[in-house]
Amino acid sequence: MNQKVKKDKWVYTQCHRCQSECGLRAHVVDGVCMKLEGVADSSVGSQGGVCPRGMAGLQVLYDPNRLNYPLKRTNPQKGIGEDPKWEKISWEEALETIAEKTKTAYDDDPSKIIIQHGIVAGNQIIPYFFVPMMAILSNEKGGPIHINAAGSMCGNMGHYLNSTQYGAFCIFPDFDYCEYMIVFGTNAANGGFQQWATHNCAQARRRGMKMVVFDPMCNSAAAKADEWIPIIPGTDGLICMAMLNVIVNELEIYDVEYLKGRTNASYLIDIHTGKYVRNQQTGKPYIWDPVSKTAKPYDDYDIKDYALEGTFCVEGRKCVPSWVLMRERFLAYTPENVSERTSVPPETIRRIAKEFAMAAQIGKTITIDGKELPFRPVATYNIRSAGTHKNGFHTLFAMDLLNQVMGAANVPGGVVSAGVECWGHPDTHRPYLACKAGKDGFTQTAGKWLFPEGGFWPFRDPQKPKHDLEEMFPTAMEMLWVNAADRMEVLEKANLRTRHEVLINYATNALMNGPSPKIREAFYKDIPFVVDCDIYSNEFNEAFADILLPDACYLERDDWMGIQHSYHNIPTGVGQPWCFHTSHHVVEPMYERRDMAEVVVELAHRMGLTPKLNGYYNAELKLEGALALKPDEKIQWEDLCDRACRSHFGEQYNWEWFTEHGFISWPKKVEEVYWRPFKKDVKTMVYWEFMLNAKEKTHEIAVELELEDYWDWDVYQPMPEWTPCDAHLADETQYPFYTFSWADTFHSNSNNQELAWIDEVSVSNPYSYFVNINEDTAKKLGLKTGDHVKLESAAGYMVEGYLKTRQGIHPQCIGIMGVSGHWAKGMPVARGKGIHFNQLIDFSIRGMDPLTATVDILVKTKIYKIEKQGEGHEAICCAGGIRGGN
Repeated sequence: MNQKVKKDKWVYTQCHRCQSECGLRAHVVDGVCMKLEGVADSSVGSQGGVCPRGMAGLQVLYDPNRLNYPLKRTNPQKGIGEDPKWEKISWEEALETIAEKTKTAYDDDPSKIIIQHGIVAGNQIIPYFFVPMMAILSNEKGGPIHINAAGSMCGNMGHYLNSTQYGAFCIFPDFDYCEYMIVFGTNAANGGFQQWATHNCAQARRRGMKMVVFDPMCNSAAAKADEWIPIIPGTDGLICMAMLNVIVNELEIYDVEYLKGRTNASYLIDIHTGKYVRNQQTGKPYIWDPVSKTAKPYDDYDIKDYALEGTFCVEGRKCVPSWVLMRERFLAYTPENVSERTSVPPETIRRIAKEFAMAAQIGKTITIDGKELPFRPVATYNIRSAGTHKNGFHTLFAMDLLNQVMGAANVPGGVVSAGVECWGHPDTHRPYLACKAGKDGFTQTAGKWLFPEGGFWPFRDPQKPKHDLEEMFPTAMEMLWVNAADRMEVLEKANLRTRHEVLINYATNALMNGPSPKIREAFYKDIPFVVDCDIYSNEFNEAFADILLPDACYLERDDWMGIQHSYHNIPTGVGQPWCFHTSHHVVEPMYERRDMAEVVVELAHRMGLTPKLNGYYNAELKLEGALALKPDEKIQWEDLCDRACRSHFGEQYNWEWFTEHGFISWPKKVEEVYWRPFKKDVKTMVYWEFMLNAKEKTHEIAVELELEDYWDWDVYQPMPEWTPCDAHLADETQYPFYTFSWADTFHSNSNNQELAWIDEVSVSNPYSYFVNINEDTAKKLGLKTGDHVKLESAAGYMVEGYLKTRQGIHPQCIGIMGVSGHWAKGMPVARGKGIHFNQLIDFSIRGMDPLTATVDILVKTKIYKIEKQGEGHEAICCAGGIRGGN
């Protein structure tokens, strides 16, 4: 007999299955979540839709394999494949043990502590775990070591360039007006990642926007494109440089007025040093005014015009505008010269370059909301893939120059900044983030950007490392050194700590989501006390954790992070309003699960650090007056959520209001979305002169520490230059295949495989769990779909799996879907399925991009058939586990 429903409600929250954090509604009946759906009235997401990852959130909530109680390790042996022999303990025992051991290390030397996280699904990790833990565990002796376990394989190089050129963490094509988009190796906006971008890109395609995709694999974006152009991985920069040569030197189509007035293309460069010629009194770079025929500081009020060509003598120094040097640099990259390396025919490169240049419609304007603006409807687009190489920085630099020379930066139709500018709510002017002119006129943000106040220009100077290696690399957002093969020798030479006492890890499976797990194993095994907080017993914690805490999932917790961290999920465009969501628990945390934010509060309390934690939140959230936390006041999480909302939007918009309404929204201004034309004093760097000073200072430190042989110093250049990745230099006869990881639209990070619905569609997908190879290439090798094969790299690392042949992949390439191939006992759905690509990566500090510390994910391998290990369902699975290597 049907029981009468007692309570039926809809709860507003946010999806946290990726960084997009789409608006979400949950249907809850008698305390059970029955359905998740998008919020049609919200611009955060796909206007009511939910992607497969979001729909599977129900299984995150109710997965019977979730962690429910605190556990401690009883097996003293640690390492990959070890059974931790978990034993249930109380929260009191867990917290007291963690607080005691962490406090001991903190009092002795905070650098004995490591705070580790990853690219968590949702951005709440930054303001309520990483930053507060770093803040409260720092003292006069120093601070903890910070590790983003996956950052150097994500957007390290892209975020760095975006922040410098656009003042933003992420940039996107202006889908409202873009007419020609070139995509370099990403599925974002075409099923992967931000669903608002997918929705808006689909709308743009419907109205006629042309999309060209350079990618070694015909994945989601390429399959939807007007034209897919297969390319050798890691050679995107060559294509961009050749296109720049065609556009600038052959066609001579570029936005002269933009380059003169809005960039440093006119800044005078000493032809001997490559550096600016500066005014001796003010230190400001000179430009040449061809009308008055004199050199003037770049911001002089009386400039009549800017020279882009010519040779001049200023203060006894022979100099030229930087644009002269750039044009000369482009000349070295003809379509004919780059064709063999890229495998793209020269006539194709020329045709795409001409189409792009003509589509820019230089000189045309458009009026939006009564404001006349430049109209440049072209954009290049990349999220990650083209930049995750040793040559990643210069690749993305060249890619962005295609936008810059067209004047297609922060104007209608071009590339626009996500979440920048934002002048805040009309009542409070918060959250506020805007761009202003920094040193030498270059873009600097004002207000809250990620978590520092202001940034990103000017970069700090390189420093002799006293804490960790990041101090030597001001242009690296993170530096992943824990799994570098040469880590110990480098740290010893730098006189840095090589052994740590405590590691606190949150929401990252650091064996799966980074390179070289066997090398990582040695690092983590050497740490006496490891704490992990996660929703699953996974590869990392089974191998290394001493205490494992059961985290609440996003449907069991509250937070205001959608207000602060909108750099991924706020759609661009004037017609889509500002929209800030908050997250609310759909059901109470089940069993003994706890949100990590509350664990941080409790640890601070037990360690006597509550005043420091409260001081952090008062500063972070600008809690003033009655909203400020008292020094010894123990935080109650929902109360802090309430204070955060009222501080941002005013007293009437409290936590109760957001619980009822879900989000707050107001119209965007044209000046916010297309801010650059309204700020004539803000310049963009098309010539990165500061790299020369960074090289000199970094090299001086490296010489002192005997580390100069670990980096390629030639990459410290003010203009893009393509250099080969290590894979491009490997023995072609022994290791003929460029092997890379690709992103399946069903997966993000490393835990989606455990969800039965996602696993079901992945099993049904003929490519997700397979080794993908070109059909014609396979025939030449005597291979066919279903063969059990082994891949072996030049370094001796090996993986195995089952083959899938297809036409939609470059003949010289092998593709493997990233972050699969689980082996943890605590993830039985995911276990043994797919291939763990990261096992193939031979990572060293010598092999990274020395500018951004990016890990190169391109590997050269050979492939051969081996004896089949199983039948039926196993024919789609990797044999599992860690394989070989030296």
